[in-house]
Amino acid sequence: MLYDVAVLGGGPSGLTAALYALRGGLKTVLIEGASIGGLSTLTSDIENYPGFDKISGYDLGEKIRMQVESFGGEFLYDMVSNVALLGNIKTLETAYSGEIQAKLVIIATGTSPRGLGLEQEKQLIGNGISYCATCDGNFYKNRVVAVVGGGNTALTEAMYLDKIAKQVYLIHRRDAYRADKVLSDRLQGTKVTPILESKVVKYNGNPLSSIVITSPKGEQELKIDGLFIAAGTLPNTSIFTGQVECTENGYIITDDNMKTNLENVYAIGDVRRKHLRQIITACADGAIAGEQAVLALI
Repeated sequence: MLYDVAVLGGGPSGLTAALYALRGGLKTVLIEGASIGGLSTLTSDIENYPGFDKISGYDLGEKIRMQVESFGGEFLYDMVSNVALLGNIKTLETAYSGEIQAKLVIIATGTSPRGLGLEQEKQLIGNGISYCATCDGNFYKNRVVAVVGGGNTALTEAMYLDKIAKQVYLIHRRDAYRADKVLSDRLQGTKVTPILESKVVKYNGNPLSSIVITSPKGEQELKIDGLFIAAGTLPNTSIFTGQVECTENGYIITDDNMKTNLENVYAIGDVRRKHLRQIITACADGAIAGEQAVLALI
């Protein structure tokens, strides 16, 4: 089936792009392989999205999804396995729904959590290692856990777990956290134990029973029941290699109008090269790309 616009990814940026394209009268399909809302659905409390004192990522995603549906948006829950973006008609191969064609493609595939790259890490996912406190925190009620990372996500995860777990350690390789001051200040009022200038170098046990940490003081073993990794993300861009221009780290390069190096191919949200990756900037990217699609096709 031929669409005017195919949006790849159902996070805040993709949803917003679809909304603007639909409002402009374009036949639009949004393809999502996991869940609507993207990684934002893993955030329990969003406090910096204008208009809401506090809202969960899931609730925010649902509100935008319902807006998109109200304008006749089509949702296709499938994985895009291959793309051909060089011609006037873009072709997307999906795992289960066959071939999708579109005049214009908006890439909103986002990012995936970055692991620590240690031996046995993949085998321990679900057996002591997690990337989402709001998803898995309740499995560690009254138990001992650690969080790795020093940004906003890491501090938010640690404070969330502090309400559930018996003990929470927060491990960061630098001597100070990189998170916003409001979060760093809030951390001081919790029972979370900071472990700074330290790096996790080894996992023990399956299920996980302890980790080995190295610091300027040497190595130590920390007995824990669970480890939550909040060490950044990696862009989901592997299927675009060789067609869309990316940075050496894999983020898609765009101009201010979200245009890539290819005609009628745009990239928005966390997947593109940018300085600030927040829900509000993702929505702004989506609005710009959706409006550019209308200008390009109408």
